[in-house]
Amino acid sequence: MCRRRQGGRNELHPLPFYSLPENDRRAASADKIFGDYQKAVRHRNLFSLNIGPDRAGKLRAIDLETLREVGERIRTAQP
Repeated sequence: MCRRRQGGRNELHPLPFYSLPENDRRAASADKIFGDYQKAVRHRNLFSLNIGPDRAGKLRAIDLETLREVGERIRTAQP
C-alpha cells in the first residue's frame, strides 16, 4: 500500500520535483533526471517531468536551476 504525502505522488513513484520547500531534499537531482531522460530516449518513450508552479503561479528557483542543468546536458549530449 502506498502512503500519500503532500507535495509528491507516493513512496513508490516520487515526482522529480516537489512543490513544497520542505520537500526539496526529496527532489530528484539533475543526474537522475538526465539519466531517466536518456532511458526514455533510448526506448523511444515520452519523457514528462510533470513540473508545476508553486502557489504563487511561479516555478521555484531551485526547480529552474535543475531544469537549466538538465537542459544543458541534453543540448550537449552525444546522439
